[in-house]
Amino acid sequence: MFPVLYLAPYSNMKALQEHTNLMETLIEKNQLEQVFEELKPLVKYTEYRITVSLLLSTYNEVQQEALTKAITTEEQKARLVQVKKSLLQLLNHIRETGEGMVAKDEKQILQITLAKNEEEFQRMLEQRLAGRYSNLEKISSGDTAIIYKAERVDTLTNTPQPVAIKVIKPISIIDDENLESIREDLSKAKQLSGLDGIISVIDEGLDMPPRYIVTEYVDGMRLSERLEKGWPYQLHEIREMLLTMGRVLVQGHQDGLVHNNLWPSNILIDKRKGPRLSPFQVVRASYFKRTFERIQLFAQYWSPEQVHTDSGSQLSDQFAFGLVAFELFKGQPLFEGDTILSILGRRLAVTENPELIEEELKDTLCPAAFVQAIRKMLNHNPGERFADMEEVLEEIKKIPDTTSLMEAHPAYHMLKKLRNSYGRCRRKEGFYEVFYQVFLEKAPHAQEIFGNAWAKRSIVEKEAWRHQHNMLDLAIERLMQYPSISTDMSGRLQDLASQHAAVGVHSEDYATFLDCLKDTIWVFDQDNWANYEELEGAWDAATAESLKVMLGIR
Repeated sequence: MFPVLYLAPYSNMKALQEHTNLMETLIEKNQLEQVFEELKPLVKYTEYRITVSLLLSTYNEVQQEALTKAITTEEQKARLVQVKKSLLQLLNHIRETGEGMVAKDEKQILQITLAKNEEEFQRMLEQRLAGRYSNLEKISSGDTAIIYKAERVDTLTNTPQPVAIKVIKPISIIDDENLESIREDLSKAKQLSGLDGIISVIDEGLDMPPRYIVTEYVDGMRLSERLEKGWPYQLHEIREMLLTMGRVLVQGHQDGLVHNNLWPSNILIDKRKGPRLSPFQVVRASYFKRTFERIQLFAQYWSPEQVHTDSGSQLSDQFAFGLVAFELFKGQPLFEGDTILSILGRRLAVTENPELIEEELKDTLCPAAFVQAIRKMLNHNPGERFADMEEVLEEIKKIPDTTSLMEAHPAYHMLKKLRNSYGRCRRKEGFYEVFYQVFLEKAPHAQEIFGNAWAKRSIVEKEAWRHQHNMLDLAIERLMQYPSISTDMSGRLQDLASQHAAVGVHSEDYATFLDCLKDTIWVFDQDNWANYEELEGAWDAATAESLKVMLGIR
């Protein structure tokens, strides 16, 4: 029996179990549209949504291609056989799902199935991890995994060490082939784990559900999330990030290792250490084995040779690195599109006309010489790229280091002190809560604005506040990096002001917000300031110009 964790009411699942024989009969009769109609109730549950949606998408694509004569009748039959096999696997998975039990005395999970809610699931997980990990706190949840922050006791220092636990949702390993693929990916990840700049794999538990992988915890956001928010980087920041990531790849390539999963969602920006590369995309890279699903997920960052051969190399790592470099300067992917066809169309356009890369980067901070380096990294022909990542590093080093210009700015040292002060505050318990309590007392209408935003995102209040804290950190970090307002920064602030106005934020709320934050920093870190006036001077240097832009004064 293959046990499954399922975060949905048991009665709904029970009804589906009773229909499995009927659906198998429909599959045998090739009445797949009716099967998908029967499976509709599953789509609203995260654990099965991705499987049903992808199978339905694949089925529709096959039928459309057959209708337009894009594929032969034999090709249509062969691909539908794969869809039918996957559907039968899914039905078997549903049928074998039963009530779950926890052996409380032995603190060992015998079977995890049909947890009625996330609290029950977390209790089961804590039983599974008892004695090794504690203080679990859910960070995020996606279609294939739930991420928790937890603590592990360091046996050498006897102090708690923060870790991240990725719990793989059972539908992600619906068959033995996918589970074996996850094990293979994890083995490769462990080889990369010893490299500087790579997030280390600490532990694993793939023998029984809930299956999990433990890595070191990174206090920061994914690069993809940061870029999506639209906050621009300065030239010296991009230069340092590229150098850091490039050195990681050089080190790995010298040891004969290929990363093979380099894209912004796999790069975490540590708030202290800068970019850190995740060594794997365990669930996605393993679960999405079929060509259609892989292309749909990875079309934006795979090299041409990966798309055609499904295998990576040091040169395909270089191609992905070039795409990340482009995105750091441009703020959006080179191969952007709403559908797989539009993404592939964009790839074809760039392949046929590489000058599009120069056109896209002409109004960015990217130096002309490095634009040519990006073009070379993104050459369709692997043999026309740089020989190795060491050559790429030499090109990155030619990017002007503007740090000295930053340091020469009269407000530089005040801003540096303010950044350090804010960093200390955000690590102190209760800082965010005190700040938002004070702010909401002075601007009570903001609570409704927050609530409406959270409702649109369909997230619970605890997760919403965590997201809010991350957004605050990102915005303040960016403001404190800019002693003067760049064109990109001004544009981002104006866009933000427009978004705020659309949801009911008052212009006077900005000054209230910033004043409350300044006062909270004083409460939590006043020992590190000579007096309140010193903090106020640094705060004005960091925020005065930005506030003018958002108020439309500048």
